[in-house]
Amino acid sequence: MPRRIPYPVTVNYGRPMPHTATPFEVRQTVQELMVEAWRHRKSRMNTLPRAFVADGAVHPFRFAMADAQNAKVSFGSALVRTVFLARRLKAGLVGPENGRAAFYRPRCRARW
Repeated sequence: MPRRIPYPVTVNYGRPMPHTATPFEVRQTVQELMVEAWRHRKSRMNTLPRAFVADGAVHPFRFAMADAQNAKVSFGSALVRTVFLARRLKAGLVGPENGRAAFYRPRCRARW
């Protein structure tokens, strides 16, 4: 089911191709049209962080992810933890002299 009605659709028309075009040429032309369509749709799309926040606000109790320590993490819980971490980073670690923060998390086996 579409999420919105009317559902946005992008249709691109390319130049007519000769009947002697090889499959590679047809594939190349279709891919170029796909790139053009992507550039057109990109302005209407949310970034991944914005989409995560929007989903967390609309469905806070829906399952979002699991890790080795927590069997079930909801969108709301993940969103609260993310905001908490971002504020801690802004307050102490990230500043003009050290504009980046890095995290190291060792590999671990998931408990099933």
